[in-house]
Amino acid sequence: MELEKLEYKLLNAPTDEIRELLSRTVYGTVGGLQLRHRDTSWKLDELISPDYHVLYDTGKLVGVVVYSNRRAKFGGIEFKTLYIRYFSISPEYQNKGVAKYLTEIAVKNYRETLKEPTVVYAFIEAKNTRSVAVGDFFEPLSLGYFSPIYFSRFSPKKKLGVNTERDLFDKYYPTKEQVNFEYQGRSDRHAGYFTLERNDRYATLKCYPVSWEIMHYPNNNWLMMNLLPRIPFINKLVEGSELNFVAVDALAWNDNDLLIELFEHVLAQYQLSKLMVYADTKDSRFDQLRSDDKLGMMGKLQKPPKVGIQLFFHDCDDTFKKRIQDYPVEVRGFDVT
Repeated sequence: MELEKLEYKLLNAPTDEIRELLSRTVYGTVGGLQLRHRDTSWKLDELISPDYHVLYDTGKLVGVVVYSNRRAKFGGIEFKTLYIRYFSISPEYQNKGVAKYLTEIAVKNYRETLKEPTVVYAFIEAKNTRSVAVGDFFEPLSLGYFSPIYFSRFSPKKKLGVNTERDLFDKYYPTKEQVNFEYQGRSDRHAGYFTLERNDRYATLKCYPVSWEIMHYPNNNWLMMNLLPRIPFINKLVEGSELNFVAVDALAWNDNDLLIELFEHVLAQYQLSKLMVYADTKDSRFDQLRSDDKLGMMGKLQKPPKVGIQLFFHDCDDTFKKRIQDYPVEVRGFDVT
């Protein structure tokens, strides 16, 4: 296949073809968690200043990679960033070098047009190395891993005193903690805000309902797909070919017990049984929460995956690169679902 004959376009909005390709894309690696997102289309409309790098073969869509332009803070210092959000190659063009070629074109475009220091970043499954080709062009740095914290209830109950106004969420978030990748700018489409206050204790969060189609589970796949979905109550946590849950996008809290109560209220509000918080494994704020014995049954049924946090630098000085390593990464649920 002569890759140079493919037509390259840079778009700032998704076409119907792009929406269709990304909606049917299967994410994950063979033997690991493999899934398809059911809410891709509306999320494409929520991306912050996206660049769609697209390849065509005589008018036929071959592949697309999406970079979201953001202003993000790293330990309190704001920088330009490019977040790699979607990457998909049409099935008939896979394993032909197209993914690497598309990456080369996209990165070359940025190297020629970027006018200021920029951090490119991506969250990459530990076993998935497709996007590492970016490191052939920008200086790479691995910041470790994040993994989801699972929370579940078979029959969640609403709690008294929960406030759903965004203004109260904004009172506590962002926190005073210094983190990497803190950003603002997305609309409230499909977002929920929940805050619980008692005296000087508080817990607040922003979240989204998420729906995935599951092709393969990384552990006990036959049980997860065939047996457990047939067992009453257990099937609320293990739905087989479906996974419906609440993804926490951002949160702030000073009391774990209150946060647990808020999680349960959120599940009751959405009439779901599963909730996921995404946290850098080296972020000490989540240490106590990860080991809390009130998280529920889901974590006992499925081991959470590890996802790599990869950074790539354009024209960033060594002092900044070193500073980045001093802070944990804020992982937003919208970005990883």
